Amino acid sequence: MKHTQSTEVTMIARRRTLTPREFADEFGIDVQRVYRWCQAGRLRTMPKTPGSRQHWRIFSCEVDRVMTVGFPSDPREAA
Repeated sequence: MKHTQSTEVTMIARRRTLTPREFADEFGIDVQRVYRWCQAGRLRTMPKTPGSRQHWRIFSCEVDRVMTVGFPSDPREAA
């Protein structure tokens, strides 16, 4: 069965969180950019225990927000 883009977006919207890799793949961007956004607080994520080796978990509603508002600015360029 061939998936359309609207079907893929619907499938993502049903999930509660995404990994940075899944988020990057959705938009075709570098995963390191997504990690920088998470570290700078530019994407809404689930709380991460400081010092832990857990990966960031990005709320699925951020996909919709980025689609309507656009990408956050890169923290390295803001300084």
